[in-house]
Amino acid sequence: MRDAVRWDWLLVTRPAQEPITVDEAKAHARITHSRENALVDAYITAARQMFESYTNRAAYTQTWKVQLSGFVDVMPLPMAAPLQNAPLANPSTAPVVQYYDVDDVLQTLDDSYYIVNTTTTPGQIERAPGMSWPSVQCDRKYPVLVTYVAGWSDVTAIPELVKHGIRLWVASQDCDRTGESQASQNAARALWDHYVVHAIAPEHCA
Repeated sequence: MRDAVRWDWLLVTRPAQEPITVDEAKAHARITHSRENALVDAYITAARQMFESYTNRAAYTQTWKVQLSGFVDVMPLPMAAPLQNAPLANPSTAPVVQYYDVDDVLQTLDDSYYIVNTTTTPGQIERAPGMSWPSVQCDRKYPVLVTYVAGWSDVTAIPELVKHGIRLWVASQDCDRTGESQASQNAARALWDHYVVHAIAPEHCA
């Protein structure tokens, strides 16, 4: 029996834009003044982060890195729902697979070795048929690194259910600043339930 792969992931680049604007959030919460725009902006960021934590998916374009203890045939990419893969974009959003070889040199794996699957939830890297993974440094905790871009590439493509949940969350924070209001937060979670991604571990082919 093969040993289970160890893995971890981290956020590399935060999204440059939030799913909704301050004006959208204020209109929903019926805030007419501009004195607390900065606070509303913070509420939006917190709501987006809550959505991402609750659903295990990225809302808007952001870069992540997953680290693995070795190559496996199927490598799910956490938060990558959706997974972006546009090699000709500027900058490119194609995933980059790197590894430390047996001489402790960081190498970038040619994309002929793998398939980028954007149709699964979350997206994943799969070993290409007929290809074998290269050897890696065995005493490094995470010799395999995959850097990728997750989230919807355009704010207008983010589903309205996601955005409306964020509006509800912002309104709940504004109307009850002690954080005790639950009705709007529960309504937001009910909308986001449609987008929850369940964890899938990296795996070898049988």
